[in-house]
Amino acid sequence: MMGRGLCPSVSTYNLVMKGLCNTGSIDEAYALLANMLELGCVPNSETYYILVKSLCTAKSFVEACDLVSDMVDKKYNLDRCISEVLIKCLYQEGQRERAKQLFGKIVGVDSILSPSFVMQLVKCFVREGFVDEGIEFIEDMISFGWLPDEQVYREVLVGVGVMGRVDQAKNIINQMTLVLRCSPCIVTYNVLVNSVCKAGYVDEACDLMWFMRKQGCPPNAVTYGSVIDGFSEKGLVDSAKCILSEMLVNGCHPNVVIYTSLIKGYCKAGMLVESMSLVKKMEDQDCSPNLYTYNTLLSGLCRAGKIIEVDQLLDEILEKGFIPDIFTYDALVDGLQTGCHGHEIRHRFDRIEHKCLNQEFKNDRLLLEALALRRT
Repeated sequence: MMGRGLCPSVSTYNLVMKGLCNTGSIDEAYALLANMLELGCVPNSETYYILVKSLCTAKSFVEACDLVSDMVDKKYNLDRCISEVLIKCLYQEGQRERAKQLFGKIVGVDSILSPSFVMQLVKCFVREGFVDEGIEFIEDMISFGWLPDEQVYREVLVGVGVMGRVDQAKNIINQMTLVLRCSPCIVTYNVLVNSVCKAGYVDEACDLMWFMRKQGCPPNAVTYGSVIDGFSEKGLVDSAKCILSEMLVNGCHPNVVIYTSLIKGYCKAGMLVESMSLVKKMEDQDCSPNLYTYNTLLSGLCRAGKIIEVDQLLDEILEKGFIPDIFTYDALVDGLQTGCHGHEIRHRFDRIEHKCLNQEFKNDRLLLEALALRRT
């Protein structure tokens, strides 16, 4: 190409360099970089990103850090992708001190160490399971004078929560209070409690509610709802009812989501009479059940083989104008598989299909999907 008097563009160089790096020929890629500079072709951010990423993959962290430091010294365009890939790799590979040195080098590059960059990096740590590394990164960031916001802490708390590490979560909240000079808002606490409950650590979530009160942030309906759902998911109805009682004493009123969680708990515990009574209680308290509520109860009845009650509930669902969806049919299929009433469940498919189509629901997408699923 150059023999014909044509000068390669930076895009051409980058393409060749990427090919070299992909085959592990990093030395040749460095030689190509030197050739670019010699011919006056200025590398761009993609050029350096290709090299830095390849060096990280090869665990050549000294060379990668030297390359980025050289970029900063020469005031080259150091973008976020380059910083992110290197800092993340350093922390994940236990190279914390080297990461801190690099952090100190680029801390003055305001366009790089922006709140959005920090947030993205912390999210990467948590998403990939490197929660401790994310915490270390925040601590080092603070030591260089960069203050994380509450959203950054929230991401880390979620990662800690799903592992049930409540004591560590409390320490992070205490640190957050000292650094930001304000207590976490209720949203942050609710995100933490929900993540703990979803991971199955419901007793630890109760401990967190006590900690919230101590910190001057009493639980709200969302907090209680997460804990009630956590206990209900395990079929621990008595514990869920205790939380509900506490909720009422503290002036919080249950909504349809919370009642549905309790119904799910009753069904898991085999307490079907109580679950049906709770649906009636919802109506008496002007908290109308939704389709998800009915589907939850229907699933419990089908699994228990309560065909008469299934019929009555299906009639009630249709009379109230609800359109059965995929989950309604799933509940019936579960009944078919576990209740050994195949022909009876299929008869109910036909009843629903006939009644819904006669009620001019032909264009409803969810219904048509459900019917299509039923026929497969």
